[in-house]
Amino acid sequence: MKWVIALSIAAAAGGCGTGSRVGADGIAPGHDAGVASGGDATPSDDATENPDAPLDADTSPPHGVIDPGGKGGTVNRLAFTAFGDIRPSLPDDALGYPNATVKSIMGEMAALAPEFAVATGDYMFVEYIPSSATGQLQALMDDEKLFPPPIFHTMGNHECQSFTDVNCPNLNESVNITTFLSMLLPWTTVPWFSFIVHTNMGDAKFVFVAVNAWDDAQAQWLAQAMAVPTRYTFVVRHHPTPDAGNPSSAEGIAASDAILDNYPVTLFLFGHVHEYARLAANRVITGNAGAPLDAGQYGYLSVLQRPDGNIVATEYQLGSSVPLDTFAVTPDGHATQ
Repeated sequence: MKWVIALSIAAAAGGCGTGSRVGADGIAPGHDAGVASGGDATPSDDATENPDAPLDADTSPPHGVIDPGGKGGTVNRLAFTAFGDIRPSLPDDALGYPNATVKSIMGEMAALAPEFAVATGDYMFVEYIPSSATGQLQALMDDEKLFPPPIFHTMGNHECQSFTDVNCPNLNESVNITTFLSMLLPWTTVPWFSFIVHTNMGDAKFVFVAVNAWDDAQAQWLAQAMAVPTRYTFVVRHHPTPDAGNPSSAEGIAASDAILDNYPVTLFLFGHVHEYARLAANRVITGNAGAPLDAGQYGYLSVLQRPDGNIVATEYQLGSSVPLDTFAVTPDGHATQ
């Protein structure tokens, strides 16, 4: 299995609505959606680090239960994949949807046996033909059937409108956003959400930010979601900081950065730029899943919790079992061996 290869390489190399409440049970709703962060926010009693354990000591596949409706879950060891930016080259071109690429990515990710996947945004390219939104997202959902675990979709700018800096705070400004919510996030009324996954080495918080649907309610929610104490924090947002592509003035970028910068983050997962790129020790772009490439090759990212408590991320080029890149971070986002 590829995740075993990733661990071995790392070891051998030695490095490389209006809801506004977070309750005592860790619930972090957006508007009135009742989207939960998955339960008790206090790290598990056995969340201890074992720095002396060999990196590949645990060769059993990770397993557990993740709720597909965004309520988190419990696993023995965290393992998930990330991909993003899947739209066709031309607007309203449902027939040009990159199905072959997406299907291959789904199949290869499934072979890693992760517990779930996160997607970093831009699943459609719709400008003049509203019905194309349904056609393109249906194509994506059909392709994603090759990946049995749950997939959690972050909102991109194309899920509002085509331009980078658009904003859809009312969640009804376009057929793009209404279709995105109804088809890819049917379990919530807003495109921002969080959940907690309990692991044997501590709780992991996943925070999905929608910078192209930014308003005061989301800002309040984000501050509360980030304040929930967990050993690990993963932030999934479409637009990167810094932006390795064209500069963006989307309202939610600077506004969410002002909140996120107050908290330690294990790993930021971005899209928007159609490539794989590491921006910093804990910041990575994974936007190479089918849209016209800006650089590099099509691929996807695997993220695995190591037996020592640190997190290793491995980029795979589509069609290759050899890792294209591997790096590791501590729970608070610092580079490590």
